[in-house]
Amino acid sequence: MSQPNRVKIEPDLDFVQDIIQNGGESLKKCFQCGTCSVVCNLSPDDHPFPRQEMIWAQWGLKDKLTADPHVWTCYQCSDCSTYCPRGAKPGDVLAAVRRKVIEGLAFPSFMGRAVADPHYWAWLFLFPAMILLAIIMINGAGFMTEHPIVYGNMISHIQMNLVFPLFSALAGIAFLVGMDRLWRGASGQSLISFLPQMDYGRMFTAARDVITGILTHKDFDKCDTNKWRRLAHLLVFYAFIGLLATTALAIVVLVVYEYLNKLRGLPGHNEMLGVYPMEPLHPIKWLGNASAAALILGSGLMIWNRAKLAKSGDITSSAFDNFFLWTIFGVGVTGFLAQIFRFLEITPIIAYATYFAHLVLVFALLIYSPYSKFAHFVYRTVALIHKRYAELEAAEQAAPEAEAKEAQAA
Repeated sequence: MSQPNRVKIEPDLDFVQDIIQNGGESLKKCFQCGTCSVVCNLSPDDHPFPRQEMIWAQWGLKDKLTADPHVWTCYQCSDCSTYCPRGAKPGDVLAAVRRKVIEGLAFPSFMGRAVADPHYWAWLFLFPAMILLAIIMINGAGFMTEHPIVYGNMISHIQMNLVFPLFSALAGIAFLVGMDRLWRGASGQSLISFLPQMDYGRMFTAARDVITGILTHKDFDKCDTNKWRRLAHLLVFYAFIGLLATTALAIVVLVVYEYLNKLRGLPGHNEMLGVYPMEPLHPIKWLGNASAAALILGSGLMIWNRAKLAKSGDITSSAFDNFFLWTIFGVGVTGFLAQIFRFLEITPIIAYATYFAHLVLVFALLIYSPYSKFAHFVYRTVALIHKRYAELEAAEQAAPEAEAKEAQAA
């Protein structure tokens, strides 16, 4: 009589405690009834999601769980939490898992822990504040009592275009390291070694399918309990795109046109492009204001929705979530107020202080993006592309076998 196959499980109890302490405190309530997988409209037919992930979390299978691309399929719409007969809140558990994944992908590693811990937040904001204050001290502070208000006198556009891209590049490097670690965990192969041997047609199809879904946020429509969250996420998503486009266009006007023409001895501007600061009716200003309004409205809706769901007990809002949401809300509000204060010629020190707060928040949003919930934009995309690529590969490999069976049957 053959011996049954045995699998030795070595649970990571520290990982289980981390999940419980970071928003997944309902983990132990799950008794594996499978309701979550039944009610989740995003659960694939060939994968018991999120029930399997709940089992892995309870058993402390950290390596399997953090390498599972399906944890990024969840949008925490709370359908599973709403219908769970035990109140286990799988959505909260998976959100806590994603936070642990981001912490594990972080480079340097201590930053992944700092962003999720409110005890470090003062230091996180103090760092960009000190850098910006050093630049202000170089420029002198006499402008803070003078009219008209010109923010470029406090920190010039050249200085911002030197400092911000530098730290954004460092964040980009951290993202590249994290992407490689994410791909290695999911496939056992580094992204660097995978790229030269990948099937480009399959990768194009996978990337197209995933990016199309992200651009439309179509999966949010499959959520029943909080379907309207799609609007808030779309507002924030396209606000970031709009603000990025605004910044790029402004740099083109400032650098490519203004400074290059000055080097050639030509006038520094023309009536169509205008000069800094741009007038309220300038097309680039309209794009920036529309994007800022979308950011404020979208992030405000997210904050309100989380507060409402947290009050009803349907969701747990963690410090990790709040750091990102309140930062982007603050970016939108301070940027809008700084503009209003400049046009209305409010007391200079108030206007400059508001603009300074805006720059600190923008700086923090950028340099901590690989460690905050902002990283969802990048890591969710990479994980879903990996998942889709694997699905396409499996379908291509299964096609000849299916054809052979059909031929035999015929």
